[in-house]
Amino acid sequence: MKSLKFALATGMVALAATTSAQTATFVKSIDISSVSNFPTGIAAVGTDLFVASFNNQDLIKITDPLGATPTVAQATDLSSAVTWGSGRGLGSVNVGSDGNLYASGDSGTANSGFWAAINPATGAIIRADNTIANRLNAVTRIDANTLVATYVLTSNVSTYDTTAAPATVGSTSANAVAPYNANFRDVAVLNGFVYYSRNGTNPDAIGRYPLTGNSVASAAGEAVWQSSSTNSVAAYGVGVWDRTTGEDYVIGIDFPQSKVVFIKASDKTVAYELTDVTNLGTSARDAAVFTSGGNDYLAVTKPGATPPTGDSVVIYQLTGFGGGTGVQNWMNY
Repeated sequence: MKSLKFALATGMVALAATTSAQTATFVKSIDISSVSNFPTGIAAVGTDLFVASFNNQDLIKITDPLGATPTVAQATDLSSAVTWGSGRGLGSVNVGSDGNLYASGDSGTANSGFWAAINPATGAIIRADNTIANRLNAVTRIDANTLVATYVLTSNVSTYDTTAAPATVGSTSANAVAPYNANFRDVAVLNGFVYYSRNGTNPDAIGRYPLTGNSVASAAGEAVWQSSSTNSVAAYGVGVWDRTTGEDYVIGIDFPQSKVVFIKASDKTVAYELTDVTNLGTSARDAAVFTSGGNDYLAVTKPGATPPTGDSVVIYQLTGFGGGTGVQNWMNY
C-alpha cells in the first residue's frame, strides 16, 4: 500500500479541505464501462466494492480496487427480479446490519415495490420482494426482522416487517417540514437515527429521524445539511461512516460543485469538504468508505457523459480523521 508521502511524490494531489489535518488524496479511477451502464449506488464489503448499474439493473463487483488491475464483473443480475418500467432501474445498494447487500430501485409500477437481499460472497439472491405496495427507492436492514426504506414521492420513512411475505409496513414517521420535505431518496442508519436524503424544489438536503427500538412511528424529522443547489436527478444520496472509535460521519454530496461533504454525526457541523473538479466533474453519484492495510479509502461512482462510455469509480485515500476505522456506505444517483 502506498503511503501518503509516496502518493504525493508520484503526482497524487491532496485536495482542499475545511480542516488542514484532514485530506482526501486522489489514488486512481477504475474504468467499469465494460460491464456498467450508468453506475448509481455503491457499497463496500471488506475491500470489495459493489456498484448498482441503473440501465443494466444488476450489481457489479470490483475486486482488489487498489491493485494494478482490479477485477470488474457482474455479481448479481436483477433485470428479471421485477418488471422494470421504461427508464427505470437499479438505484441503490446498501450494507445491512447483517452484512448482506440490500438493493432497490423504483420499478415505475404501482404495487411493484422492489428490494433484494444478496449474499456479497456469492452474489446469490437471498430474498427478493417485488409486490410491495410502495415503490421503494432505497432500503437497508436494521435488525433481523426489520428493514427501513424510502419510497417514491414521499416526505417520510417507513420500516418493514420482513417476517411477512411480502414485507409489510411496520411503522411510519411523521412528514418532514420544509425545506427538508418531499422527494425522499436514500436511507442510512447510524447511532439510533435514520438518515434520509431529498431533492427538488428546495436545495438538496439530508435530514434524520430518531429510532425507538426498530420503530419510527410518528417520529419528527430533524435538519442535518443542505447543499448549494437544487437538482432534478431521480434520486440523491446519504451515507454514514460508522467508526469503531472517534467521530462518526454523515456523508453528503454537492455534485454540481464537485464536492463530497463529511458531516459530524455528533453536532451536524461540516468537518471536511472534498472538492475535485478534475476527477469528479459534475456527475458523481455515490460513494462508500472502505479500509485496506489500516488506511481508509473513499470510492465514488461517476457515470460518463454518454454511459456506458466513461463510467468509472474514483478512489481517494482519507487521512487525518482520527480514531479507529469502521465502514458503512452511502449512495447517490
